[in-house]
Amino acid sequence: MVVSLIERTDVLCPHCGHACDPDELLHCWECEANVCSHCATGGPQPLCPDCVAKALPRNLPPMLAVPGEMPLSPAQWGLEYKWDGVRALCYWDGRRLTLQDRNQVEITARFPELQEWAGALPARPFVLDGELVALDDQGQIDDTPLRSRMLSKSRPDRVPGEAPVYYYAFDLLFMGDRSTMKLPYGERREILANLDIERGCCRVPLGHVGQAQAMLETAADVGLEGLIAKRLDSIYEPGRRSPYWRKIKTASSQSFVIGGWTPQPGADRQVGALLIGVYDEHKHLQYAGRVAAGLIEQDRRSLAQALRPWQRPTSPFRSSGKTALPDEQVIHVTPRLVVRVQYGDWPAGEPVCDAVYKGLRLDRIPSEIVREEKVNL
Repeated sequence: MVVSLIERTDVLCPHCGHACDPDELLHCWECEANVCSHCATGGPQPLCPDCVAKALPRNLPPMLAVPGEMPLSPAQWGLEYKWDGVRALCYWDGRRLTLQDRNQVEITARFPELQEWAGALPARPFVLDGELVALDDQGQIDDTPLRSRMLSKSRPDRVPGEAPVYYYAFDLLFMGDRSTMKLPYGERREILANLDIERGCCRVPLGHVGQAQAMLETAADVGLEGLIAKRLDSIYEPGRRSPYWRKIKTASSQSFVIGGWTPQPGADRQVGALLIGVYDEHKHLQYAGRVAAGLIEQDRRSLAQALRPWQRPTSPFRSSGKTALPDEQVIHVTPRLVVRVQYGDWPAGEPVCDAVYKGLRLDRIPSEIVREEKVNL
């Protein structure tokens, strides 16, 4: 005989709506609320989703990598592609998804498509580290949508024909009511792969061991900046720039601060070239050259608009010798915006050569931008 739910007097779980036999309800040891076994954490002391969400960390600064060479012991390192997107930590408390950039600034509203992904996520909370990446119809990186989303807070929605934005998750920092940050990177990656979150606009790119040369060649072929090498036994250290994570680049590139610009000939309201620099050990902004290559028409307009509020009468640079500022018309700005630039060479005391603009880095703090030096271990 089939017994209906009404005859069994099942109750609906207030957290997930599941119909439960009253005898199956668990007691949250933290708040003493009743919760069904489907959405409570396991173990002798179950927690309801509300209490698990409260236990999630907030405002974690991401772990950072140092520039370096390919490791000499490849079997001890995992390799990931460097996606050149917007670094973002993803907080899922079982009901609400929040994105924060590397400076703990919330950017959730700028990427509404991720809320569709959140609708299919399990009730169990987690914290992910990853990167927001835009792909065109051929699956190639297209950072134009990211530039416009990060510059404009008034138009977060995708416009027709614009490349979709994906969240590439590459690390797991918290799951349920437990931190995973003290686990080795290799183990965290294995747990992440089994978390079953890869759907919609979320992807979990594979990590590789022992395929360095082939991955570098692939990165160069598709226009990626390079690889990230991570020690398989390394723990996650929030906010630390660790030698156990290395940036291995296919070409020389780094972040620079904008300290001025020159107008495009015949178009005073558009950027012709950006004047860029880095901070020295005395916290002085040193002029490092100019970049005009790589700027598309949209960049020239949007950068001029973004820099206009920071216009100032004097130069923010401290420069001398071969790095003197150009004699042409320069519009000086207070250093507030950071850009990524690829270059051919950068001799000591001289400006960068063959500089190419690769996009804004609105997740970087200008005062932290220095000349990057490779670390070898």
